[in-house]
Amino acid sequence: MHKGCKVKELKLNKTKVSDEGAILIFKALEINTSLNVLNLGSNNLTDNLYSSILNCINSNKNLRSINLINNKFGASFKENIKLKIRKELKIIL
Repeated sequence: MHKGCKVKELKLNKTKVSDEGAILIFKALEINTSLNVLNLGSNNLTDNLYSSILNCINSNKNLRSINLINNKFGASFKENIKLKIRKELKIIL
């Protein structure tokens, strides 16, 4: 995604996205802030994404919803990430 991209919603659920792919997506969303909704549900994502997700949501104030349901996140990851998100962001774990 380049900086001039105006995509508002990106659905990548059930596409076998790995941590490496998700890291690239989250890094791109730190720069390209047009996206409002990101769906990465039902992939192969793990707790290793914690810092990438936090960096993204702290940089991109336009994100309103991130769906991460049905991945491989542990209970402590889910609890900690919910404590760190801003109130206007909906995160589905």
